[in-house]
Amino acid sequence: MKAEGITIRLADEGEDLDSYREHLPQAFMSSPRPLFFLAEQGVENDVVGLASLRVLGGGKKKEARFQVWVSPEHRRKGAGRQLMQAVSQHAQAAGVSRLLAGVAVGEKSEEEIFFESLERFEVKRTLQYFEIKTADAWEVVAPLAKRIFEREKFNQAYEIVTLEQAKLPFVRDFVLKYLGGIPDALVARLRGGSDGFLPKLSVVIRSSQGPVGVLLIRKGKRGLVIDSRVVSPEVRGTWINVALMYTFAKNLRTLGIEQVYFEGDTQLHKDTIKLARRFGGKLVESNVLYGCDYLGGD
Repeated sequence: MKAEGITIRLADEGEDLDSYREHLPQAFMSSPRPLFFLAEQGVENDVVGLASLRVLGGGKKKEARFQVWVSPEHRRKGAGRQLMQAVSQHAQAAGVSRLLAGVAVGEKSEEEIFFESLERFEVKRTLQYFEIKTADAWEVVAPLAKRIFEREKFNQAYEIVTLEQAKLPFVRDFVLKYLGGIPDALVARLRGGSDGFLPKLSVVIRSSQGPVGVLLIRKGKRGLVIDSRVVSPEVRGTWINVALMYTFAKNLRTLGIEQVYFEGDTQLHKDTIKLARRFGGKLVESNVLYGCDYLGGD
């Protein structure tokens, strides 16, 4: 369905779109800035919708992330579909093999209904949110930590610091190496800010060579969220895992925070989800990430 009187255009590179930042906050965090598509209506070209597109990688592994927003009064009238058509056509022309939404959406939400209506789009990933009681986490991790420190298994060549004390380029490279992500978006989040990681609560274990374990914490809509737990392969299953969680749980108790949330991608964060369940985590929300694959990528 084509919305009557709606035209789609690609925004100029230097065009000021800051007034729309609240609608696509993650897109505006990216640097260099992604492509923006505007849905305009009327003789004054009023903007009724906006979409972003960011192409990542190269060769046969080109992937793209997009976000789309349509003003409430213009939804279900075809503007969103026209924006997605423009985004999809541009992505295919750029040789993209997979196009993924930039944010996950809840079951039966308006956004999910929209994605379900798009041809070739389907669920590509699932994000799960677990609620953990601080007391339950402490009951599991404190005895383990006590045995580690009593038996002096803590290697003095390593140091436990906060994200605030760590060297961000080293943390960035470590997370990208073992977990992946969008480099500039990750840097922005490591620096803190409204959508960033909390520098005083996120934990880094490092040696003279750099990080070997990282626990990244952010604020979510319900409270503190364990966003990512990354451990170098050669030290997985060792005291590093326990030390990360013990340090964080100890901080929670000091601050009087009674619960925390784990967020995990069922494909990328299997260890984090496993840990959440070990701590007696209660699954409170499950969201999905939509996307589509193209056969004609470079």
